[in-house]
Amino acid sequence: MRIFTAIVLVLLCVGFQPLVAQQKPKETKDTKLDSLQSVLDKATSDTAKVRIMCAISVHCKRKDVKKAFETAQKAFELAQKTKVDKALAQATRTLAGNYENKGDVLKTVQYYKEAIGLYEKLGDEKLLNEVYNELGIAYFNQNVLDKALECFVKVIKYAQKTDNKELEARLTNNMGAMYARDEDFVKAEEMYQKAYKLNKELSNVSLMMSNLTNLASTYKSLKRYKESIQCFQDLLALGDKTNDSSKIYIAYSNMSNVYKILKEYDTAMLYSQKTLKYRLKVGDIRNLAGSYNEIAGLYLEKNDFAQAEDFMAKSQEIAVKTKNQRQIMNNYATFAELYDKKKDIANALFYYKKYITTKDSLEKADKAKQLVQMRTIYETESKEAENQKLRQKNDLHVAQKSTFYAIGIAISFALLGVIAVAIILYRNNAHKHRLNQELTMQKAELAEQKEEIQVQNEELRQQQEEITAQRDYIAKQNLELTGRNELIEAKNQIIESSIQVALQIQNAMLPYPTRMQGTLGEYFVLNKPKDIVSGDYYWLHKQEDTIILAVIDCVGHGVPGALMSMIAHALLDKVVVLQEHQQPADILKYLDEEVKYALQTNTDNSQGGMDAAIVVWTPTTEGEVQVTFGGAKRPLFVKRPNSPEIEEIGATRRSIGGEINATLPFIQQTLTLEKDSIMYLFSDGITDQNDIKRNRIGGNRLKEILLQNAHLLMNEQKVSLERAVQTYMEGTIQRDDIVLVGVKL
Repeated sequence: MRIFTAIVLVLLCVGFQPLVAQQKPKETKDTKLDSLQSVLDKATSDTAKVRIMCAISVHCKRKDVKKAFETAQKAFELAQKTKVDKALAQATRTLAGNYENKGDVLKTVQYYKEAIGLYEKLGDEKLLNEVYNELGIAYFNQNVLDKALECFVKVIKYAQKTDNKELEARLTNNMGAMYARDEDFVKAEEMYQKAYKLNKELSNVSLMMSNLTNLASTYKSLKRYKESIQCFQDLLALGDKTNDSSKIYIAYSNMSNVYKILKEYDTAMLYSQKTLKYRLKVGDIRNLAGSYNEIAGLYLEKNDFAQAEDFMAKSQEIAVKTKNQRQIMNNYATFAELYDKKKDIANALFYYKKYITTKDSLEKADKAKQLVQMRTIYETESKEAENQKLRQKNDLHVAQKSTFYAIGIAISFALLGVIAVAIILYRNNAHKHRLNQELTMQKAELAEQKEEIQVQNEELRQQQEEITAQRDYIAKQNLELTGRNELIEAKNQIIESSIQVALQIQNAMLPYPTRMQGTLGEYFVLNKPKDIVSGDYYWLHKQEDTIILAVIDCVGHGVPGALMSMIAHALLDKVVVLQEHQQPADILKYLDEEVKYALQTNTDNSQGGMDAAIVVWTPTTEGEVQVTFGGAKRPLFVKRPNSPEIEEIGATRRSIGGEINATLPFIQQTLTLEKDSIMYLFSDGITDQNDIKRNRIGGNRLKEILLQNAHLLMNEQKVSLERAVQTYMEGTIQRDDIVLVGVKL
């Protein structure tokens, strides 16, 4: 099971608070609020009071929701009394923002639209477009993406028309977030890149950091992890300059997630612990549960079950205390994975069922919420249509009053003649007739719209019934599948337990690290099985002062390869230890005979049982060492101390146990190597590994990687080589078992 960590896409709003704010430590005194309250107490005009109360409401919006809403209501009531459109527009806009903060969709849209009408009447394009942007964000938060797009496009056109680069950058970022919500990550990347470029031109570091956060999240969704990490590193560099700790620790949390995907657990743990330290410092209690879960998951990957269980207990305690149902769901999944790895099947199944139950409950609530949101939007549109109808009736009433007034004037000026009166009456009657016709048409349109809304409501009802039927069917299927899954899971546990035992046996077959250290001195081993057990292995033997080191690449991988490796290991012990053959060519020759006899591979098309690279040498205290090498299709790479390149020593082009090129004799070569020379023996799994474009690493690229790291300590070489291979195969799967042994003479 996988635990997914959501990465917040930042919407940028003009003159408005961020959608999600970090919790801050409690301040003993709010000097800005005190200052605003002092100015309000001294204000004499009602319009000034409205303006200051709106500022207080915006200031308190994240700190004291109740005070912010009550102040916005008072400002709105006072603005209505003043009958000053500018004050009323500002108060209406502020009240809309507070309703959005409370989650009241209907009133949020209603008051934003009323504010838009007032700013249109005032002809204030700047503030009008700011409100359109805020309405677009409200639609975005309710997942009504088509209407959000309409609002954002209007504001972008205004920004481009007025050459307002800052506003254009904000709206471009918002559109990127909208595309990301719609999972069009390619288009989202384009928008974020454009926004970042604009903010860079404006030297707006804060918004550049928001753009980098969104870009990094997008690259992660596209599985372009290297670019995602680079964006986070750029973000950290900017954060150091601005001392913006909140964005720095957002980057730390997300970098931990990316490194976990890359299976670089130590690096991921470093960033997770930094995130935890910050959240403890600022008192971010709700998100502490996520940090503890994240660290527990990393300990779980490292098979440190005690630490994982300890951190999960802390996460669950906080999640329950804060009633964070989604975190509780994620915790159930992690508990199930923990107990599964501990082979505690009963508890694993218990928490898995709780995870499924909680997940279904949350999905059901989300669907219900979505239906309510859609109905709310339609109700809002319907109410807007009714308001339009009332405004049209009012216009007609005014027109009729004007008609009567004109008739009175006509009578008072009767001396102008009956003809003039008739003309005036004719014109007024014609105007009235046109208005009546327009009103009839508008009534018909409203009736049509009402009918369309009713049809849509009926479709929604039918869809809800279909969803309910599908849910019941799925629930029935789930019950059946649960039984089958439990049976399959039990069988899988038996198989996996057997393979784990096989792994322990195979590991016991390999030379212990203490023996390797005592025999070889400076060395490293990169051993990455494709599956749990491997068909590639390394073998070490010391006869008096002579050291024999071999890397064997058996045909196949997984269980078949592992079985073949056991046969090869036994035969190698027989040829070297019992029969006392110490020359590489002899070892390969007699090993070939033994493998053919053991496997009965006497057909002409046999591909062979294994490939091998064998080196034999006697350590000296002198400046040079005589090394004898023999290989079956596996070469030896050598890095001499003062050489600018990696030297390749070729192998015989035939496999052990195969009939292809069977007449070729196995040959060996003797090399004179200086002290501190490095020998590299390896299976073909590392050179055959491909990247996302299906290009192999190959021998030449492997030489480049080894040459770049040859100056490092041997254990550091292993880390760099492993990281290079992991980066190269990003976006692909491992094709074969990998073994590479490096020895420094």
